[in-house]
Amino acid sequence: MMIKKCLFAIVCLFTASCASQKLEIKPINHVSTFLSHQAFDTLELVGDEIWLRKKGKLVATYKSIKKQDMFESAVEEVKSGYAMMKDKGATEILYDDSKYGFFAETDKFKTYYIADKNNKDYWALISLKSELVGSSFLIPAE
Repeated sequence: MMIKKCLFAIVCLFTASCASQKLEIKPINHVSTFLSHQAFDTLELVGDEIWLRKKGKLVATYKSIKKQDMFESAVEEVKSGYAMMKDKGATEILYDDSKYGFFAETDKFKTYYIADKNNKDYWALISLKSELVGSSFLIPAE
């Protein structure tokens, strides 16, 4: 009987620790998002994007985007994107001097556009289902 109680306790501890585990996703160097492993049940590679699904429904997408040649850097391209979208409700994200970003919202998704000065050629496009934004966190990686 004691062995069963010990095994039960171990299983409960393991389950509790897994429930709090976060998966780090880095679409580009120096930018990370952390999502609960319970936020999705399928990871799908579609072209050059990563799609996360829960019960068949899309909950997040991740993509690294090569800057266009007309821009000197990825940061410059993202700043240009913000200039075009700020009148449509986009919100600038205040980071340290090494990163620049903004996000735009629809009723179902929040989409982040983030560039890092250490990565001159690529920037990240991250879309999260609105209800995931509060339970996940998006931070610049060091």
